[in-house]
Amino acid sequence: MIQNRDPFLYTAFVALTFLLSGHVQSSDSPDYVALAKSRLVEMDETDTGENWFYTATIKTSEETLVSKNDPNKEEGARRELISVNGEPPTPERLKEFEKREAKRLKDRKKDRSRSQFSEMVDFSTLKLVEVTNGQAVLSFTPVLDGLEKESDKLDGSLRMNAETYLIEEFSLANTAKLSPAFSVSMKTFNMSFSFLPVDGDVLVSRMKTSIEGKAGFLKKFKESTEIMFSDYRRKVAD
Repeated sequence: MIQNRDPFLYTAFVALTFLLSGHVQSSDSPDYVALAKSRLVEMDETDTGENWFYTATIKTSEETLVSKNDPNKEEGARRELISVNGEPPTPERLKEFEKREAKRLKDRKKDRSRSQFSEMVDFSTLKLVEVTNGQAVLSFTPVLDGLEKESDKLDGSLRMNAETYLIEEFSLANTAKLSPAFSVSMKTFNMSFSFLPVDGDVLVSRMKTSIEGKAGFLKKFKESTEIMFSDYRRKVAD
């Protein structure tokens, strides 16, 4: 009878039952690591330039630029500069914008991995940290062009909605001084992306970058940029 059993054995049995019950419950929880991997790949397959109308507002410490994307136009002519600090752009600024766009597209074709989220994640290090406030928080080691040998000085994290399993935030930050090139050092490197679901796709809503360091051992630099994406509208299929 239970009342005659060794109390220590009974306590151990109860504890074991509790632990096994907890293990069964946890095994039924979502595999957030696998979900994050598949979501990142899906996001990389979405070409906003080719399939979406949108407005991009770029804010720096010096100025604010507003551009619009028209997917009905040919590649290289889709993005149009609308204003600089609230004023129509001068012919000089339009030419400068066009040159930057040409370079961006050339760099993208040369190395498409720079614009792909899945390529910035070492999947072997991706792990669940916690599930809190309706979000699953995961950590990973970033893999970035030019910083492959300094991955141990970088931390990456992403936040996934625990109900919809859609990624809501993706961020990278340094934990120690970085040296991407000879005589160049960065004491601050932060990059973050926010996303929102639009018509079945997950699209970037905000991108923020912040870097600070030295070049040539003497010249200091400090830059921060915030890009807000809005007015998304899917291109109508032909």
